[in-house]
Amino acid sequence: MDKSNIPDVTIPTLFNIKGKIAVITGGGSGIGTMIATSFVQNGAKVYITSRKEAQLKSTCEALNQKGSGSCRYIVGDISVCE
Repeated sequence: MDKSNIPDVTIPTLFNIKGKIAVITGGGSGIGTMIATSFVQNGAKVYITSRKEAQLKSTCEALNQKGSGSCRYIVGDISVCE
């Protein structure tokens, strides 16, 4: 088997999100914040959403210090169709 034809399947190349845009619901706390953190640290432009603006604001401020990506927030309730 010729190993030169095997594609690079390391984690950084499989899941390269640098420059991608992500919207994460519930991003102000818990698992949503953990996901947003990993995306920002790996270069993604992240939008987090929640109903709690103060929590979103502080989370974004912290995330914007963590990597090459960026974080912005959108206040809203996705359970209500407007």
